[in-house]
Amino acid sequence: QSGCLCRPSKDSKVAKSSVAGMLKDLGTGLHEVYTSRSYLRGPAAELLTGLCHDLCEAGLAAELPALLQPWALDDAMRGGEDGGNMFAAGIIWKLRTSCIQPSNVAMPRKGLPDCITKDTFASQQVLEKYVRSLATELSSTPFSDELPFALAPFCHWWSQSLAGQNTSVPQSRTWRVFDEVLFPEKAGVSTQAHGFRAL
Repeated sequence: QSGCLCRPSKDSKVAKSSVAGMLKDLGTGLHEVYTSRSYLRGPAAELLTGLCHDLCEAGLAAELPALLQPWALDDAMRGGEDGGNMFAAGIIWKLRTSCIQPSNVAMPRKGLPDCITKDTFASQQVLEKYVRSLATELSSTPFSDELPFALAPFCHWWSQSLAGQNTSVPQSRTWRVFDEVLFPEKAGVSTQAHGFRAL
């Protein structure tokens, strides 16, 4: 938050080594919080993506692999969760819009997880799986709780694709999946209320 990791140092070699080490420790610490406290998963993921964004803005995108390594995002996306890992998906959506963009062709991608550098959600099957999972979370989130972490990153990523910045993203089923999950046939008042809240 203070921006201390993004400030240049007189000794660039020492600074690079120091920053890489601190970022790896930060990534490890955030992931430990994420895995040990289920109610802190959203805040931990939010802090991670915010730091990634700040590093990219400061021209330190080459340091991202050290920060992301402890999260093993490729493994998380290949995990056996039926609905997919929505926190990993949210992180990927966020980083693809804030760091990996068509306009940012100079962005160094060496060492970054494949799920970020490649268009993971260009597959209709993969996209539908995660959209359905996100919609299911939205429909079951109590009104007293915050909306799922992945919602905002998905909306930003999807809006970019709708604007033509990512023409490889399939759109044919996305709205239909949301409609099927949020507004099922013969839905009660409570179910419809959750659906409208999501919209």
